[in-house]
Order: sequence, then C-alpha cells, then structure tokens
Amino acid sequence: PLYRAIVEALAGKDAFVITTNVDGQFEKAGFPPERQFATQGDYGLNQCARGCHDGLYPNRALTEKMLARAEGDGTRIPSELVPRCPMCGGRMNVHLRIDGTFVENDDWHTAEARYRRFVEGMRDCPTLLLELGVGWNTPVIIRLPFERLAAALDAPLVRINYDDARVPAAARRGVGLQGDIAEIWPLLVSA
Repeated sequence: PLYRAIVEALAGKDAFVITTNVDGQFEKAGFPPERQFATQGDYGLNQCARGCHDGLYPNRALTEKMLARAEGDGTRIPSELVPRCPMCGGRMNVHLRIDGTFVENDDWHTAEARYRRFVEGMRDCPTLLLELGVGWNTPVIIRLPFERLAAALDAPLVRINYDDARVPAAARRGVGLQGDIAEIWPLLVSA
C-alpha cells in the first residue's frame, strides 16, 4: 500500500526512481519501468553464477514449480529444478549484486543512462530529492550522491529514515524526518 501511495503522489510529475531494493515494488505499484534504475538487481531474475554471459532469466515460473515440489521441511527441491546456466552449464544465482559476477546487461546500462540524463537535467529544472529509507548499507549509491546534488544545485532534499534522517548543513534546503515512512508519508502528501 505504501508503494502505491507513493506512486499515486508521483503521478503526472517528471519523476525518476533510483533504488537499491531488489524486490520490484515500484514497478508492481505501477511506476513506469522506464523511469526506474534498480542498481542492485532484481529478485525476479536469474543470472549465471559465474557471469559467463549477460543473459537474465525470469524465475517466477521456476520458483512456483520449486515451491510446489519442495520436499521434507520445504527447503529441498528436486535436483532437476536446480537452475543451470544455458551457456556454461554452471549454477544460476538470483540477479543480486553480491560479488564481481553481477550482470550489468544492456537493460541495466540503459536504465543507468536514463537516470544520468535525469540527474543532468536537474541543473535546468528545479527538482526535489526525495530519499525514502536509505541507510548506511550502500550509502555511495543514493544517500551521499543526493547530499552532493542537494548542495551543488541548492536543491531541496527530504530524507525520511527510520534510523538516521540527519541531513548535512551543506544541503541548505534539506530536511530530515526520522520515523516510519508509512506514518510520515500521509502527513506529507496531505500538507
């Protein structure tokens, strides 16, 4: 429900989502995929564990088969359902940035380029940087760049974070709102 409320509030606005979440919630909530950049991957895709090629494979049907045929305590699946790379025959992993084998295919690079163009356009068009729940796990992807953008462009930054909503003084027009996004969001959109 929170993602749907956010997407509804962004409707009709020139918005772009950069996310380190890999659960596809913005797309599921109806946000246009061409206005998103999921930098860390997608649970809904598999890739070669070795990264021998840049193919990504939807895994929903396979996952449903695995669940239907799980054995014992539900954690074992028949060996014929273990996904194998169609190129090298090796193991497949979920498409997550866990090591140097993460696949950055053409779609990933296209999304990155769209995001970069959006950021470059911020020089000419006032833009609110809305940061939702970005912590310290991978601060170099969103948190620190948003702080630099806010300072360099004198752009407003709204940071909502459950644990640490502090905004540095260099982001002059920044505000940190500490707490649960689900509780804060309705107050923001009704203001």
